[in-house]
Amino acid sequence: MRGPLFAILLSLGVAAAGSAGPAASEPLRVRPVIPPAAAGSPARTRPAPGAAMSPDESRAQAARLERWRSMPDIVTPPGMDWATIVSRRRTRMGARAARDPSPRVTGERTKGAGAPIAPPHVNRVALIRIDFATDRGGGKSSGNGKFNLTPGDTIDNPVDRPPHNRSFYQTHLKALSRYYEAQSYGREQVEGDVWPSEESEAYTAGDMADLGPWLFSRNIYPAAVRMVRQFIFAADSQSIVRNDPIPWENYDFVILVHAGSDLQDDIRQDSKEDIPTFTIGLGDTDRVFFKDGT
Repeated sequence: MRGPLFAILLSLGVAAAGSAGPAASEPLRVRPVIPPAAAGSPARTRPAPGAAMSPDESRAQAARLERWRSMPDIVTPPGMDWATIVSRRRTRMGARAARDPSPRVTGERTKGAGAPIAPPHVNRVALIRIDFATDRGGGKSSGNGKFNLTPGDTIDNPVDRPPHNRSFYQTHLKALSRYYEAQSYGREQVEGDVWPSEESEAYTAGDMADLGPWLFSRNIYPAAVRMVRQFIFAADSQSIVRNDPIPWENYDFVILVHAGSDLQDDIRQDSKEDIPTFTIGLGDTDRVFFKDGT
């Protein structure tokens, strides 16, 4: 692997329950929502620009935020210095230009600025889909260990509507790229590939119950390392068997997407074997190496 940093994105692989949404051909219309108290605040001289949450929605949102804030998003071994990872990447990929909040680039110079700017920094990402051979825990985790590949329907939740196939995650990668391009004023770009290359396939790990239950704690690093290595080696070996090996040397970051929900969204706390979402930085002794020396 070209560095010890793995970005772990654990996304929904099962259908979310919800009310009827717009037809598949209609655009998704998004309205901001605000807590009921804010909607009725005397400080507002005009009606709120969006819909007010119901009390139940407000409580659910507060519970969801509390769970996300109580779970560390960054998982590293004790004493790990993220600056060393950045330095290693800069050395390998070339020094980055300083962030330039000026308007968009025109020609070789930025409009309104006198100094030439360097080309954008490209981050190469491999997004890898992982499902599970079995799920003996049953109701202790969300879903059945497989991605939801059922055709989309108008009764599905309009957000992240199935099927959750390769095209679905390619769209997410495009959205991720647009986000970083906008936030960095065009200085950072994300380019990536979704693996495996088959539309409705995934690399398969063992039983989901072998990985949990998980805790909301900073001490999950050993369990997280075991899971990351299991997913990475499963993807590597199975891609070789498929005669479509993953070119690890082409990527700077890895995003692992597994079937099922994540622990942070378990508001009712009744699915302890759901896997938390986190970003992990692997220590030197935990780095992943492959047979070809990568």
